[in-house]
Amino acid sequence: MQDGLVEQLNGSFRRGVLDIPVLLKLTEVREQAELWVADCKREMRRDRLGGMTRAEFRQQDNPAVLC
Repeated sequence: MQDGLVEQLNGSFRRGVLDIPVLLKLTEVREQAELWVADCKREMRRDRLGGMTRAEFRQQDNPAVLC
């Protein structure tokens, strides 16, 4: 189960950050990675959370879930 979650995270990060063709500097990659993580925490809905975002899930006083 854990390997599947890691692979899903890797694929999502690759599509969201590493596949951007115009990143020329490491600082640009870091900036995009930070934006991706922030978006992951706020906006991405998760099937395992019943279609809620992490923020919505946390408002229900449930334990934190990894992005």
